Amino acid sequence: MLIVTVGNEKGGAGKTTSVANLAASAAGLGLHVLAVDADPQGQLSNHTLGITAEPGKSLGEVLDLTRSDRIGVRDAIVETNVPGLSLLPCERESLDRAEGEMTRNSLEGLTVLRDALRTVDEEYDLCLIDTPPRLLALTTGALVAADMALLVMRPTTLHFAGGDAFIAKVRKVAASGMNPNLELVGVLFNQAEPGEETTIIEGLAEGESWPVLNTRIPDSKLASKANLRNEPVVISDPNRAVSRAYRAAIEEILERTMDDDASASTGSSDPVDDINHVADITPAQAAQTRGQRGGQLIARNGTAR
Repeated sequence: MLIVTVGNEKGGAGKTTSVANLAASAAGLGLHVLAVDADPQGQLSNHTLGITAEPGKSLGEVLDLTRSDRIGVRDAIVETNVPGLSLLPCERESLDRAEGEMTRNSLEGLTVLRDALRTVDEEYDLCLIDTPPRLLALTTGALVAADMALLVMRPTTLHFAGGDAFIAKVRKVAASGMNPNLELVGVLFNQAEPGEETTIIEGLAEGESWPVLNTRIPDSKLASKANLRNEPVVISDPNRAVSRAYRAAIEEILERTMDDDASASTGSSDPVDDINHVADITPAQAAQTRGQRGGQLIARNGTAR
């Protein structure tokens, strides 16, 4: 299972909406996907996917170190209305309590999510973790659990500062030794429209050598309207530009993981050979066969679930 933690220190970036739509798009490729709502606001669970956690069965109970009868991940996971997409939902009070305990017991607390997700490693191809707009214990624990991190941001000055802080956190977690193989897979510009500020922010990102995705998510009210109907816009309006952009974004993300594997597995110094090797693999196959980087994706007889 490839685990991607999605974040930004700045709120209002469209992070939660992006997690839902990227997850639904990946499920549309035939992958078995798990979305994790690690933001106590619970927007991914309650609004975007329209799921209320059963009492005592949410991420908070999975992470709560004070409970001697802490539940397992499988006990909390629920199926969504999107085929192939499961959810580990959030309940605010229990997740706030769990984060407080994670902070007090820093070593065990920061690895509890990683250890929990390992128990379902062979049941999913891809896991996307939505994190709160703050870089405290829940976000840190999600980065410790991840193979890769994805920054979602609007191309504005305020969001650039929040993005910079998130990338610094990714590097800090990798440097700490708790997850030395953690990498930033990309920067996804959301609600991106042509203009002077967007051009400036793109230039700043390039200057910082951020791995910005070629795909941009256009500004669209359709995504927020879809949230009101408790479904991702890629499901409610699959042919709109914003939906096509989300599908392109998840394919680009999977292709980037595939590129890393191809370079490592071919042992070729010839970039043309590497490109040819990559061209023979679809994004869905890449997600299934991607090698170990803190977690392993499972090949199921060469076909997606």
